[in-house]
Amino acid sequence: MNICMLGVCIDSAPVIFALLMMLFDIVSGLLKGFCTYSLSSAVMREGLIHKAVYILIILLFASFEVAQHYFAMGLDIPTTLAACIYIITAELLSVLENMVEIAPEIGEWPIIKQLMGLDVDDSSNKEYRD
Repeated sequence: MNICMLGVCIDSAPVIFALLMMLFDIVSGLLKGFCTYSLSSAVMREGLIHKAVYILIILLFASFEVAQHYFAMGLDIPTTLAACIYIITAELLSVLENMVEIAPEIGEWPIIKQLMGLDVDDSSNKEYRD
C-alpha cells in the first residue's frame, strides 16, 4: 500500500512501522513507569512531544519527496524512508532500554548487549546488569 500525494507515491510500510514503534515505546514507557513507581506526567509529556516531532519529520520529508517530483528538481531521494529508518532505530533502542529497566535479566541477553552497546566488564553500564 502506498501513500500518494500530488501524483507521487511513497511506500507506507516504513511509515506504519515507525508509527508502530512509537506506540511500542509509549506502552513500554508506561509499563516502566508503573513497574518502577516513577510514572511522571512531565516525562510522558516530553515523550509525546518527541513523538509529535517524529511525525512532523515524517510529514516534512514526505513533502520534500513530493516537491522533488513536482518541481522537477532532478532528484529522487527516498527521504521519508531515511527518516523512518532513523525513527524506527531510535524507538527500538528506547523500547529495549525500557524493557531492561522493567526486567534487568533481559540486559544479560547477548543480542540485547550488542544492540545496546553493553559490555560485561564495563562498570559504567552497571545499572543494566543489576
